[in-house]
Amino acid sequence: MALSACAAPKIEDPRTARAEAMSRVQSWDEATSLWNEIYIASGATDVEAGLESARAMLQADLFDGARARLVALSSLAPQRGEIFRLLGEAHEGLGDTGAARSNYGIAVTLDSKDATAFRQLGALECSAGAHDTGLDSLRTSLKLDPENPETRLVFGLCAAEAGALDEAAPILNKALKGPRATDGERLRAARALGPDKRVIPWLEPVVRRHPQNTEAQRRLGEGYALAGRLDSALDALTAAAQSDPGDALALASLARAYIMRGEPGQARAVIDHARALDLTAFEKSLFKEVEDALAASLGSEGGPTDAVPPGDS
Repeated sequence: MALSACAAPKIEDPRTARAEAMSRVQSWDEATSLWNEIYIASGATDVEAGLESARAMLQADLFDGARARLVALSSLAPQRGEIFRLLGEAHEGLGDTGAARSNYGIAVTLDSKDATAFRQLGALECSAGAHDTGLDSLRTSLKLDPENPETRLVFGLCAAEAGALDEAAPILNKALKGPRATDGERLRAARALGPDKRVIPWLEPVVRRHPQNTEAQRRLGEGYALAGRLDSALDALTAAAQSDPGDALALASLARAYIMRGEPGQARAVIDHARALDLTAFEKSLFKEVEDALAASLGSEGGPTDAVPPGDS
C-alpha cells in the first residue's frame, strides 16, 4: 500500500516547554538562551521562536541583539506587524526614537488592531511635540483597549501637555485609581496638569507615604488653595517649606496662601526669608509678583485678595 504524500508532522523541539516556562516566570536570561537555541536549530526559520527570543532579549535589556533578530525576522515575515512593534521597542531602548517611530508606524499599518503599537506610536509623537497626531493614535489605542491603565496615563499626560486640561483630568483620574498606579505616576500627572484642585486625590496618598517629598507637598498645597481649603493648604505648604527651606516655589506658594488667609505678617516673613536666598532671575520675578499681591491685599478695601499659587517654571 503506497504511503500518503502528506507532509510529515512537525516535531516540537523538546526545549520549547522549558523555554516557555522560563518566559512565564520572567527568567529572561535563561529564556533568551533557550529560545535562541531553538531558533538557531531551526536554521533561523522558526519565526515564533525568533519572536520569543526577541521578547526575552528586550526584557533583559539586550536591545542590540533584539534589533538584529527582529531585522532578520522582518525579512522572513514582512507582513507581521508585531515584528515591527518589537523592533520599535528595540530602537527605543537604544535611544533611536526616530527609527522607533517609523517602526511603530509600519506596525499599525500592518495590524490596525494592535493597541500597544498605537499607544507607543502616540507616546513618541507626543514626545516629539506632535500632540494632535499623538492624541489621534492614543484615541485609537483606547478604542481598541479602553481599560488599559497605561494607555489612559499616556493619553492624559499628552492631553495635559497639549493644554487640553479638561480632557486630560478625567482620564488621568481613571488611570490613577487602580492599585498598580505608582507614586511616580501620580506626581507626573500632577506635574502635567499644573496647579489645579483636581490633583488633590492623586497626591494625598503620595504625601501620606512620603511626607518629606517637597514637590508632592507643594503641589498638593497649591491644589488645596485653589479648592479654598486654606488650612489644609497651609499645612501642606508649610511641610514643603520645612522639608526644603530653599525651595522658592514652595515658599512663594506658602506666602500666597497666607495672603489668601488674610495673614500679611506671615506672608511678609516668608517673603523676607526667600529674599535672603540666592534666587535665580525667575525666582526673583516670582517673588516680585508675590509682593505685588501682598501690597494689593493690604491696599484693598475689601480685604485680602484671592491670590492663586504661581505657575510652574
